[in-house]
Amino acid sequence: MMKNIKNIGIFLLAISMLSSCEKSLLQDPKTTITVNTAWQSEGDVQAEIAAAYSFFRSPLTTYYAHYAYGEFRAGDIKTPIASNLERNDLGTDYYTVDNWRDWGKFYRAIAQCNLILEKTAAMDNVLFTAKPKAYYHAEIRFLRSFIYFYMTRIWGDVPLNLEGVNKKPLPRLAKEKVWEFCIQEAEAVYDALPMQVTTSSERGIKPTKIAVLALISHIHMFNHNYEAAEKALEQIQTNEAVAGLELLPFNKFKEVIKGRSKESIFEINFNDKEASIYSALGASFARPPEIKTKISEACNIPVKVADELFPLGTSDLRNQWVTNRANTLDITLNKFDVKAPDFTATAPKYEANIILLRYAEILLLHAEVLARNNKPNEAIAKLNKVRSRSTAALYDATTEPDLLQAILKERRKELIGEGYRWYDLMRTNKIPEFNNYITPTHVEEGAAYWPVSAYSFDGNPYMVQTSFWSK
Repeated sequence: MMKNIKNIGIFLLAISMLSSCEKSLLQDPKTTITVNTAWQSEGDVQAEIAAAYSFFRSPLTTYYAHYAYGEFRAGDIKTPIASNLERNDLGTDYYTVDNWRDWGKFYRAIAQCNLILEKTAAMDNVLFTAKPKAYYHAEIRFLRSFIYFYMTRIWGDVPLNLEGVNKKPLPRLAKEKVWEFCIQEAEAVYDALPMQVTTSSERGIKPTKIAVLALISHIHMFNHNYEAAEKALEQIQTNEAVAGLELLPFNKFKEVIKGRSKESIFEINFNDKEASIYSALGASFARPPEIKTKISEACNIPVKVADELFPLGTSDLRNQWVTNRANTLDITLNKFDVKAPDFTATAPKYEANIILLRYAEILLLHAEVLARNNKPNEAIAKLNKVRSRSTAALYDATTEPDLLQAILKERRKELIGEGYRWYDLMRTNKIPEFNNYITPTHVEEGAAYWPVSAYSFDGNPYMVQTSFWSK
């Protein structure tokens, strides 16, 4: 494994993200807007905001990146294209891994957010008729905060850039300081966002007060501030009805995976044409005869994981997610089997948004923090609410004496394949229990985080490598 990559070169943070692609920062995903014609109307602003979401989506959909960061390193799901990740071989010259190490695309999205805030600040309020300018500012500040939190889970300390076009080299800022910024921003925009969106087409893909609270609670959980996390999560529960949150019946679970359901809180959206191109996991788990040929990157679940999480003979309907069990080397997951209308065996197309926050996950997070705060009865109620949806056996202390571990296992089961697993192991300090390649000492040295790409050092004298990867 090539751990020492700190001297491969140096990267001027803003130029990689801005100079070479400055024009693209001024482009809507569908229509080109130039510096001279942009920022003249509310429609221009909406187009630039669409571009910000598109820029954030880009790094998540590059070579399964969302799952490479949050899923594949934990071992519950395996794929040939990411076998090195479980071995913590993140310093390799392998092209795909090199793409995953590079945070440039994330900063492109952040720069777009900064640019929107800068340009719209100078626009007259009377130009905004569909929604007030304050709403658009709140939406973008939330998105920027979410992106920064997402990045800290991957790299830990990251530079904090708040300019649309930044040409100054920036140092990495301690993740705790970044989290502080994210919480301040989220709290600042809370009042300007709705409790729920006005149309179902925006459900989950536009931020709400609930999304703000969910983001804040996740940051507090990572920072082990369980009292503050409980307060944020309790606000979500208090507003469950007015926010329109609902655990859909299990027979409608594919609506959850497809996206924009009543269970959704925040997700990355694909339109009908994009879904079959970017929605990766549905296709990656498919096997003949459903599709004509098995793809070389096909994912599978280790038999040990299948037996532990989805034991045969139980009442839990989620056992239906696991198929092909007779072939212990190729057990599959059909959780993401949401076929597009024009699906065929020879041209398989699937649909599914990237779910970043959903109600069942928040309920389990709430159960966890209640258990940590010595409120077992309330924690059990949240846990059982999720289990009841899939007719799983309710919590029984005689067979599950450790309530906290039962809740964490439930998260592992309910959220399998969605990109939460590695982050749960990180924040609960359990990585060495599930990854034989990383010891507690390695964790202390930063092995849970990704190394910083060589590009990030180019021209930046302040850049430093994560300690584990600098050896």
